[in-house]
Amino acid sequence: MTNQRGFTLIEIMIALIILSGLSVLIGQSVRSGLDSKKRIQRQIDDESAVRDTVRLMASDFAAAYHHRDLAIKLYNQVLEARKRKATGQGDPGATPAPGGVAPVPTPQPTPNPNLPPDPLAMATPFPSPKPRSQFIGEADRVAFTVSNHVRRFVDAKESDLAEVGYSIRSCGADEGVEGRKKSQGNYRTTCLVRRESSQVDEDPTTGGTETILLLYVAEFKLRYIARDRTEPLESWHSKQGDETSGRFPDAVEIQLTVHDKEDPNSKPIKMNYVAPIRFPNNPEKKTADSTNGAQGANPNASPTPARQF
Repeated sequence: MTNQRGFTLIEIMIALIILSGLSVLIGQSVRSGLDSKKRIQRQIDDESAVRDTVRLMASDFAAAYHHRDLAIKLYNQVLEARKRKATGQGDPGATPAPGGVAPVPTPQPTPNPNLPPDPLAMATPFPSPKPRSQFIGEADRVAFTVSNHVRRFVDAKESDLAEVGYSIRSCGADEGVEGRKKSQGNYRTTCLVRRESSQVDEDPTTGGTETILLLYVAEFKLRYIARDRTEPLESWHSKQGDETSGRFPDAVEIQLTVHDKEDPNSKPIKMNYVAPIRFPNNPEKKTADSTNGAQGANPNASPTPARQF
């Protein structure tokens, strides 16, 4: 006679309890893994967004366009030289430096009465054009002229020049910005905004369209580097100031931090970058030694150190 004894009810209940406990543990492990994946992916996305934003800013700074009409300047210098030649005047720049050796005077040719007068000797110099390219920067905002604008339509009345600006401001749900918690319908945060205008005018800080680049901006700071200074400047204005008038900076230091302080899982992402301006096209600054030249210059004097970056 075979033994047909099976599991008792208590054994089955114990097995079910063990199985349910294992299922709960496995479910919690899977959920924890998915949450970790989302958190890591969010961190990667935030770092990529910050990196792409800094790369875009560096590209715009590299394409900063500083216009100076050298043809008119050279033409007016030629007119001045011909005027001095026609009137028999000497070179006004040939004055000896204090304590230096007097230069040898250049003999002026005697005007030939048989030759017609030089028509350029009495010509009117061209007025210097008012430059439209500008660079206006503060600690938390900047606006300047660039030459990397792309015309999106064939018949658009645009060129390669444009105005670009970066600044931070408050943005929220009314602009399509949502918090990470979908229930926050009135969510507002600090955003980094890029503004671009295809029309170059006298005020590069206004006009154009804005694009939100980053959310949760905790710090955005700019400093402006010049080769002839050892310390960066906190502001730059190409139309005013003793050091910045008529000049563009040689590089811009960017400090950017993104951190969602209301999210306990969010970590601050910091990035510092020095973006060089490829063609600042600045006029040479005239120092005492460069103005005097060889006239009394000290041969043992060391040149002014330039900032390297």
